[in-house]
Amino acid sequence: MITDAFRLGRFTAGRIRPILVKLNSVWDRRAVIGGSYKLASVGFESIYISPDESLDTRRRRIMDRLTKKSFH
Repeated sequence: MITDAFRLGRFTAGRIRPILVKLNSVWDRRAVIGGSYKLASVGFESIYISPDESLDTRRRRIMDRLTKKSFH
């Protein structure tokens, strides 16, 4: 089950934006990431699934973005 899904970044012609998908449980996440290697065998060679970042990495990125924004 998917809780939410949306595109990241602003629209730019000729650029493909990633999609962030929020799942209901950790088990759903494990199933999706575990089965992602099968995409190439069914014709989706250009689709990649990558796991989310750790909590520390996300917090650091948010702080860096806010710090950068405050100095502009």
